[in-house]
Amino acid sequence: MICPNCENKIPDKAKVCGYCGHRLKAGAPVQGTISQPVSSQRGMPVWAWGLIGGLVVFLGIAIFTVANLRRENAQEPPPPTTLPPAIIPTQVPLRPTATPILPTPTPELFKVFWAFDDDISETEFYEWESEACSFNFNSGEYHIVVKAANLQCLPTTDFTLGGDGYSYVETKARIVEEIAYWQYGLIFGFNDMDNYYGFKIDSDREYRLEREINGERETLIDWTQSGYVNSGNATNDLYVWFTDTQIELYINGHRVDSYSDDDRMPAGGVGVIVGAYESLNVHVAFDFFSAGEGP
Repeated sequence: MICPNCENKIPDKAKVCGYCGHRLKAGAPVQGTISQPVSSQRGMPVWAWGLIGGLVVFLGIAIFTVANLRRENAQEPPPPTTLPPAIIPTQVPLRPTATPILPTPTPELFKVFWAFDDDISETEFYEWESEACSFNFNSGEYHIVVKAANLQCLPTTDFTLGGDGYSYVETKARIVEEIAYWQYGLIFGFNDMDNYYGFKIDSDREYRLEREINGERETLIDWTQSGYVNSGNATNDLYVWFTDTQIELYINGHRVDSYSDDDRMPAGGVGVIVGAYESLNVHVAFDFFSAGEGP
């Protein structure tokens, strides 16, 4: 028969329902239609077992997920507690590109002519005095004084450099007496007073490259500012490296400029130059001069 309370099938002679505990009247079996699935076993209903199974599956998935997360976290290093300091680029002053000066040539590589250094007894420069210029030796230095305004004085040596191969000329000089404006530098490719090349610096801390062709002065590199030019009475080291088509200019150990000459520079003499344009009695002392040529 069917229990009238829980509608489970129970024995016909049962007095109490084994599923829900409902007490039955003796000898009054109840019949009815089964509207729900019936468990084939005695105990908990089917829906209860389904609920327990779902919980077990959910717990299994949760445990597996937590275990995987712990394993992944264990493989990754912990993030740093502090960040490294930011790298700030060092600021440097804007100056011309510094290239080390060409090394002093050795006799094995260059035919070197020493006009004078500390010993001036074998110098190729000469002493001379006029109303406009004065050239003389004093205490191991070669002194040039330009006495008139708008004038250049340029003593040269008997050295002839240029043509095939490469050559150099170098000097170290200083202003003896502070003056408003001055110029001095090097002469090369000298053939006469109307044909030569000149590399000069001035009191405004500028440099210039020029040439004189048949008495006409031509600017190759116009006055250019350079922080490498020492002002006042400080010594400046000027150096020119040249071939018949290329000229490289150096000031105090730094390459400041270059010039490519389409017109081949003829071989010529070398020397120094001093200019007075806005001042009288520009006095420059040269304490070193060297020139040479390579293969």
